[in-house]
Amino acid sequence: MHMSSFPGTINGMPKGFYFNERLRWSDRMQAFQSKIVYRAVYAPPIDSFKSPSPEAWSKRLRDEMNTLLRIRSSNTLRPPVVLFSGVDEIPAAHTVRLLRDCAFESPLHLQMRRFLYGFQWPVGWDSWRAQAHVWDIGTQLQLLGGGEAKIVRRRTGYSHERVSERALADAGWHCSYCYKNAGDVLAKLEGTLSS
Repeated sequence: MHMSSFPGTINGMPKGFYFNERLRWSDRMQAFQSKIVYRAVYAPPIDSFKSPSPEAWSKRLRDEMNTLLRIRSSNTLRPPVVLFSGVDEIPAAHTVRLLRDCAFESPLHLQMRRFLYGFQWPVGWDSWRAQAHVWDIGTQLQLLGGGEAKIVRRRTGYSHERVSERALADAGWHCSYCYKNAGDVLAKLEGTLSS
């Protein structure tokens, strides 16, 4: 670990590596140990106006994830389907089966029913944040017109933006600020407001 970095959130709040320290080695995860690829990314300190913004840090995390996925998928027989979403964006089981078993145009946004604070308070639909990609780093032939074509390299990556006009309807649930109690919601808001 570099002295100039530490385990923390994108807002600069200290936070340990919960999954690796507490959950990864638990009994309930033992059956999945051979499938887990873990990589710790340390946060830069946020201690001056020169420190990276939460948006820049979030982009760095996505870049690290994209790099790891490119490395891990380079030796697969067929490109894997990769779901990109926040931990509070939960794809339905029927969505996962459909994406696994059926061909689809990639990328595909997953329209999710949105809830706020708990599943008893629906607030509408999200239709672009969660995404499904057929992970592809290969090449394709791009037609230029006039009988001309060129080979271009495709690079799949998560951008957390709208990347397609296609969305799969009713694909799951997005529950923002869904915590056990009001104290947990306040702790989340304090972490968000301190940045």
